[in-house]
Amino acid sequence: MVAAALEMMVVAGIIEEPAAQAMTPWDAQSWLDVAVEYHRDRPGPLAVVIEPKRLALLRRLLADGVSLGQAWLELRDTRSKAFQRGNSR
Repeated sequence: MVAAALEMMVVAGIIEEPAAQAMTPWDAQSWLDVAVEYHRDRPGPLAVVIEPKRLALLRRLLADGVSLGQAWLELRDTRSKAFQRGNSR
């Protein structure tokens, strides 16, 4: 009902038809341009920085001979100096 009333008001010249607000894919930047702009304007490093001792521990736990259970116990061990409660997320 409202749409029909608005259409009649536009046809009668009482109001102007609103401009389209939607952006078509043809109006948008290419994904490559946007990605280049993002990396150029982004502050800080492009990757997560992990301290060397923590990275060495994680790499050791990812070795083929380490079971998931062993890795879990070591990561959750409250006595471990590498992952104390305050440092884990």
